[in-house]
Amino acid sequence: MNICGWQLAARIMPPSPGNPAGYWEPIEIVRFNDRLLKTIGSHWADPRPLPEGWSERPEVVAMHGEARDILEAEFPSLDGIVLKDPRFSRLLPFWERVFEGCAAPPACLIMSRHPFEVAQSLALREQMDLRHGMLLWLAYMLDAEGWSRGRRRATVDYNALLADWRGSLEPTLDAVWPEARPAMEAGADELDAFLDKGHRHFAEEADDLPAAGPAATLIGRTLDWFRRADATVAEIDAIRADWLAYWERPEAEAECAAMMEALPSHHFEIATQLKAEGALPEALQEIDRAIEGAPGTTNYHARRGEILSGLERFEEAAAAFERAIEIGGFNPNQLRNLCEACAECGRGDRAVAALRGALGKAPNIPWLASRLGAKLADSGHTAEAQAMIEIALEGDPENDLHHEGHSKLLEKIGRREEAIEAMRRAIAYAEKPRYKKRLKALLAARD
Repeated sequence: MNICGWQLAARIMPPSPGNPAGYWEPIEIVRFNDRLLKTIGSHWADPRPLPEGWSERPEVVAMHGEARDILEAEFPSLDGIVLKDPRFSRLLPFWERVFEGCAAPPACLIMSRHPFEVAQSLALREQMDLRHGMLLWLAYMLDAEGWSRGRRRATVDYNALLADWRGSLEPTLDAVWPEARPAMEAGADELDAFLDKGHRHFAEEADDLPAAGPAATLIGRTLDWFRRADATVAEIDAIRADWLAYWERPEAEAECAAMMEALPSHHFEIATQLKAEGALPEALQEIDRAIEGAPGTTNYHARRGEILSGLERFEEAAAAFERAIEIGGFNPNQLRNLCEACAECGRGDRAVAALRGALGKAPNIPWLASRLGAKLADSGHTAEAQAMIEIALEGDPENDLHHEGHSKLLEKIGRREEAIEAMRRAIAYAEKPRYKKRLKALLAARD
């Protein structure tokens, strides 16, 4: 849709190894939708129907202004924008109120994909049980159909889109967004390049749903409904009624709780909330459970390092940050956290090695080295402090602050003549009054 002329949000989720083509979801709106779901007692991974009348609750209505502010911050104009987030399937009544006053009412484009493919994707990205993933598919697809009914909408089959985007998109755009047709034709080459079957990681052609459990029949009926041109409203309403009845079974709540409990990202979110509340021992328990379920997730190890730092268990925190960098590659924030944890636990040598290896990879490395050098000097680790200052000077030799820090360290370890020369270099780059005052004091002490 972006290629066909619609505006994307200013900040969208970046690509990842699991999805190199990108997610195209607006970061701030995804975060807002997660908060909105939490406000009504739900979660993006909770397949249960949302509470009756949720969109009219006072605490939900009170969030309209914030949502509008986010939209206005993300788009220079609210005309001709495109928003992609699966959560819209469940939260459309809220966003319709937010969009009131726009030049045109929102239109909905629903992507229909085989539920087993969706479940496989969630299993890879979230370590989610296949049955859980297929229940989510059913919840989202039924809500997408129900909330968009009576509005301008279209459904596109994922397989058909990749096989022949012209045959799939052209009838859709002609019927629902005819104004996009010229832009689509102009961007045909770009669409050919973007809609690459190689981006498809999972394919499931069979219609049997072996992992869906008791909901398999409901999922199969819903998939069939979206695929059939002659499907009726009465049929999907009957499916929706059976879906509501599914959650009235005595065991349904316990099954849902067990699925959420097994989801590593759920424990990560709980750990993050507990950390914000200052409940660090409990947060550590939750993040450990998340790592147990998904040991190769960078953010989980980084969060564990932050929690351990808060508990002043700096040696373990440093190991956690090292693991995060090992998994995810260089990250300036995690490098900073690693080095600070090393400095706190008296392992300045590890911090020196980490920073020396990162020199040139980020512009803040010299600043971080200078800052840690001062901290190590104050704690009596002069050799490591000297090494840090050398890294700072190597990375940014014309920074007067680094030379000032070097002078202070040299004076601290009794190398006054060198301290004087370092102070003169600082003055050569910036003639600040405090530098001249310090140089004068150093010369007086020498004489």
